[in-house]
Amino acid sequence: MNKKKFFSVNVARFLMKLIGFWSTDTVNEQRLLNLLLSYTIIAVAIALWIEAYDFYVSLAEFYALTYTACSAMPVAVILMKLIIFLPNRKDIVKLIRYTEECFWFKEYDEFENIGKNESDRILPFDVWLGGVDIHLSPYFEWAFTMQIIALIHSGLCFCCFDIFLCLLNLTVAGQFKILQHRLEILFDNSISYTKNNEYVIQEEDAPETFQEFKRCVEHHRLLIDYVDELERIFAMATLCQLLMSSVMLCVVGFQVFVSRGIATRQFLFVSHTYGCIFQLFVITSAANEVIVESHAVGDAAYNANWQTISYEPYKKIKMGIMMIMARADRPCYITAGGFFPVSLQTFMGVLSTATSYFTLLRKFDEDEEGSINDI
Repeated sequence: MNKKKFFSVNVARFLMKLIGFWSTDTVNEQRLLNLLLSYTIIAVAIALWIEAYDFYVSLAEFYALTYTACSAMPVAVILMKLIIFLPNRKDIVKLIRYTEECFWFKEYDEFENIGKNESDRILPFDVWLGGVDIHLSPYFEWAFTMQIIALIHSGLCFCCFDIFLCLLNLTVAGQFKILQHRLEILFDNSISYTKNNEYVIQEEDAPETFQEFKRCVEHHRLLIDYVDELERIFAMATLCQLLMSSVMLCVVGFQVFVSRGIATRQFLFVSHTYGCIFQLFVITSAANEVIVESHAVGDAAYNANWQTISYEPYKKIKMGIMMIMARADRPCYITAGGFFPVSLQTFMGVLSTATSYFTLLRKFDEDEEGSINDI
């Protein structure tokens, strides 16, 4: 099978390789990924240093503090994800190899500053470089390059793990749909219909049907174990993402409110808000698909015409189908740190929480403005 034909897998592979997380075939590739991982850690450390300083100089002003939080919190999310995923790097690589072999590739049926004096040059972010004047060369060029490197790689780290998890969730949801189809047609070879639309049981096909049923059970067990492995690796990272998403939506929405009259900032923060909502929706929607499709396995088993089989050779299959229906009644899911399943209800819950935080933050800002006016 052509391993380059799946666009979604290619995008996930490219992004994950850029930060040093993917399976390799040669020693040189592994060395390159280790180098990229080291570069990722350095870039995130630089971003954390920049945001920490920016946060420090903003402590005296509430508006500046919430403004800085919009860019500081994504860096915090990246840091938490790296702390969670670095110890599990080998497990992630094993998961990638297993997914490639069993699911994805299985056979199925330069910077310019024109028109500015040195004293006018502005960096994207405030940064402290030991007291030197960062507006003068070569300090400006060095700081600018450092900030751009940290910005680009932080953006990659912020989205790539979520894209990878969504891809895995959609993959396993697709596998559950395949299992549903296999169960629905399980007895097609064992039942034939006459001209009068009466069915006839082909008793001699019972051993072959039983073997296919065993393969369906093994497939179901494999998918359940696969979701459990996803849960073990991604649960804490998902919890951090959901918690930070509610806070980010709150402070970004607050910035949209307080930046009225400044069109550039309003556009920036409105775009940021939509980006946060879209990211949250993608994460919860993909996880919701796993819940829906794993639960639908029970319906597919019920639709397999098992009730028409009454002969002795098919009794074991009938009991097994009822066990599949009972197990599918408890759907598979990814949780947020083991506290609650991630689904579209989680999406609505985070939006509701963010709205509550926003109302509280706006009330606090109004009280602060009232206090200043009284003075």
